[in-house]
Amino acid sequence: MVVSFDGGRISTDSGALLLGAADRAIELARRFAACFKDARYALFMEHSVQTLVT
Repeated sequence: MVVSFDGGRISTDSGALLLGAADRAIELARRFAACFKDARYALFMEHSVQTLVT
């Protein structure tokens, strides 16, 4: 019996691809960003909450 722990062929970006597909299908980032209350002063904001979570 030979055991190998090298992982074989593993893709490190498959999770990001899955999240991107979910975001496009059900607007995951927009819905997740809506869970946060944004109490920042609008004049000084550079990025929206949705941009920050993506």
